[in-house]
Amino acid sequence: MGWKKIFNKPNKEFTNVKTADELYEAEETSTQQVKEANIVTFEPHSFEEVQYIADHLVNNRSSILNVSRLNDKQKIRAIDFLSGVVYTIDGSIQKLSPGLYLFAPKTMNVTSHDDLIKGE
Repeated sequence: MGWKKIFNKPNKEFTNVKTADELYEAEETSTQQVKEANIVTFEPHSFEEVQYIADHLVNNRSSILNVSRLNDKQKIRAIDFLSGVVYTIDGSIQKLSPGLYLFAPKTMNVTSHDDLIKGE
């Protein structure tokens, strides 16, 4: 199943959710606004939606992943997949809280408070 089929499905839970085509169209027409957006948050409902997060990382946009809507197998699969993407682009991963992760490209410096205290 392709990403267009997944993102173009109507979502009964949210009335103001845009389709992937609408998001890409907005991205093309307002590149200045997209460049200013440093972190994009995601709460996927299925593993198939995780590819969209990978696209953002490859395009040097940090992403916060909330895995609360995924089942246990999908959570592991999503984190493993995005870990591979981050490794490929020489980025970084930071666990923010249980079920909440920050995936960042190399262009974004991510430092934890503990690292600052240790002097790293």
